[in-house]
Amino acid sequence: MTPDAETPLPDPVVVGYDLPRFTGSTDSRPPRTDWGLGAVSIIELRASVATDPDGSIVLNLEGEFDLEAVPLVEDFIESGLATGASRLVLDLGRVSFMDSQAVRALVRAHDTSRVAGAQLVLRSPTERTMDLLLMTGLDLVFTVEDR
Repeated sequence: MTPDAETPLPDPVVVGYDLPRFTGSTDSRPPRTDWGLGAVSIIELRASVATDPDGSIVLNLEGEFDLEAVPLVEDFIESGLATGASRLVLDLGRVSFMDSQAVRALVRAHDTSRVAGAQLVLRSPTERTMDLLLMTGLDLVFTVEDR
């Protein structure tokens, strides 16, 4: 089934981490225990699927592409290939952060697409993302396009 233009995916992936409270001390005074609940970090990624006029299936990502988002990209690749699409696009223009697990997922997605006879394209990577691709030499592996 080919997605309609701008078919929304489920709600964003939101993960919260409670940071540990500091209770240690570097001297003989009793440890401080009144730090409250600690800080909370929220990691968020939004995604939507669209179809380009040329028939390419596009996954638009916005936010932090990390370990928590890897299954989303893997599902996109699997579903896109199942439709028989010959060109899958990951739009990275609004990705604010990528970790090593995201890079690994991109490499696996590239390999999976190639084996299936499809092309994986990275569209509009941010300067930060492009720097990561350049540092790792992956700019020579992936098809990268601006839009």
